[in-house]
Amino acid sequence: MNAEIPRDVLGIPGAYYQMWVHNMRKGDKPDASFMSRRDKYRVVFTLSRHALDQQNLDFKGGTGGDSFIQLVKPENERQPGDPDEIVIFSAHGTPTGVEKVEIHGLPNKAGRLAQCVVELVAASFGEADRIAFSAVSGFFSMLTFEVDVPLRIGQLNVEQTSSQSGSMSYVCPYPDVWLTAAGTDLNTLPYIQSLLSLYREGVNSNSINYQFLCWYKIIEGINWKRGEEVAAQPVGAKTGVTVKVPEVLPSTKEEMRKLVAQVFPTLDAKGTNDERWDHVAPDEVLGWKFNRIRQDKLEPVRNKVAHMLTDVGGDLTLSPDSQSHRVELAKWISLLRLMARMMIRNERVRHPQPAPLFNAPITTGHISQLRAEFDKR
Repeated sequence: MNAEIPRDVLGIPGAYYQMWVHNMRKGDKPDASFMSRRDKYRVVFTLSRHALDQQNLDFKGGTGGDSFIQLVKPENERQPGDPDEIVIFSAHGTPTGVEKVEIHGLPNKAGRLAQCVVELVAASFGEADRIAFSAVSGFFSMLTFEVDVPLRIGQLNVEQTSSQSGSMSYVCPYPDVWLTAAGTDLNTLPYIQSLLSLYREGVNSNSINYQFLCWYKIIEGINWKRGEEVAAQPVGAKTGVTVKVPEVLPSTKEEMRKLVAQVFPTLDAKGTNDERWDHVAPDEVLGWKFNRIRQDKLEPVRNKVAHMLTDVGGDLTLSPDSQSHRVELAKWISLLRLMARMMIRNERVRHPQPAPLFNAPITTGHISQLRAEFDKR
């Protein structure tokens, strides 16, 4: 139930995934249908003070976890009569009745809130996830407001207790990377810097909602800038905008895998030989141009998020605490990120760095020579 997973199998760094473990008897076929039936399920939310950076994945939820909330005394100071957990009773109405769950908040050895566990009877993994997530994330949102510190879900596990089969949701950790010459090719144009800073904001964020808004704004801003350029062209001589790399998805999964490996620099090109990157672009949009994807698929999702946050009359029932909202964003977020990266690269070619004020000598023996040249300017 605990496995060291090779990093290149975990997915695109920073992306959201769900992994399954299925217990079988010796001789059973590995691709046998997964049993999702009415049963008792155990749902574990493991908290993290920071974004998780690990390859050791625990399908049981483990005993780890941490937060900024001191729940009880540290383990070495606790007396037999001291509290050792918190229990929250949650009930809410549904179209079919009332759903009641108990949320058990468990501390780590330091006494800080580390995990929340929900045990319930449900018809499937999906239903267990939905009920528990709605109850626990609502509690987290309330708690965050009351104590004014972040509460981050680092990992979400759902276990079917009779079979011990389970699923685990996680964010793929980032690898260590070498800084290359390409990483120092700085373009100081305000327009390009704005695009790059929005991309960095999305990568740095732990919120899939904020990531979506940042990367969508990149695409939206680039389209607006290009529209301005086309409008400024003489009447009758409008040629549109030419880009180096066509902004259209391949029409086959095989070609799409190659594109994914090219666009994301931390990925192993070996992924082009299997299905590990097929989740990036849903089959329904293969062969589509970026503008069509944006208008037909991404804009409706963006409007749900943005209108809830910015419109005076925004629909406050579109809660980020709902499972359906989380699933919809996760479906499109990696494709949106890929599109943003490709469009930024095209804009960097179309708007190159201005002539430099400082030219480094072709060969340099010591940094003092560079400093001397730089001081002359």
